Amino acid sequence: MDRETLAINLSVDRDDFGEYQQLGSRWLLEFPQEMSSELWTRMCVGDPIAEAGMVIVPHPGGPIESEDFNRTRFEHFVSKLSDPVESIRYSGSTDDARISAQVSWTRRHHIRMSGYLSIVPDSVRDDVAELVSFLVSFLDEVDPAFGCASTHFNSYTGTELDLALRRIDWDSIAASREFLRGYSWLTVIPKELVARLGGIAALQEAPLAAVYPLTAGGALVLAASTPAEYDDVAMKGLFRTLAPVLPPGKPKPVFGYEHIRVVYEDVTTG
Repeated sequence: MDRETLAINLSVDRDDFGEYQQLGSRWLLEFPQEMSSELWTRMCVGDPIAEAGMVIVPHPGGPIESEDFNRTRFEHFVSKLSDPVESIRYSGSTDDARISAQVSWTRRHHIRMSGYLSIVPDSVRDDVAELVSFLVSFLDEVDPAFGCASTHFNSYTGTELDLALRRIDWDSIAASREFLRGYSWLTVIPKELVARLGGIAALQEAPLAAVYPLTAGGALVLAASTPAEYDDVAMKGLFRTLAPVLPPGKPKPVFGYEHIRVVYEDVTTG
């Protein structure tokens, strides 16, 4: 059965250790249970069918530890996130499924969360519904700075637009509430930029597939109903909608990254 990988990235621009432990623990434990419960169960009981491992950086700048996934040791590090543990990443796979999740923190780069999920194109609408429901629930009280999901691009720190504008990832992260860092099939917009776009009502009138307001502010928007339907027409409609809050400059093609999905227009002149 053919599958493709959906990459999800979220960022929260605060550096509170307690919040890092709370959000990080939730993400690491809830994401796999909600999105791939059977594989997660197999990982936790050490089922040999599920190949699984984890990578840990136990403190900022500390040594990288890589080992087979072990539920007891994993939970030990999750419980110590606020010490802080700089990052935890785990992954598991079988012939039929793949799941991966990571959280990381640095005082400069704040809290970042990512996940990878294998999806079946023929049943992707169910996968999308589950993912959107989970993300809205997870982000509802969080006040996120940015988020995106894509089946054709993944970078833990950068975005397709960062790449095409030659923006430094860390500068882009720092300016998340001044300029939207990028746009994709699924995009999370912080509350400050939602306000500059005219609010939730204006987004709901835009050519988007769906708009989900978040209680703490901001919104999650889908440019198309599924990743496969995020074609050039949907991308350009999303670009036009978000242009007022995108960073200035004209994106340029990048050798080796011809597949990235951006509109090659300067928002100040296009």
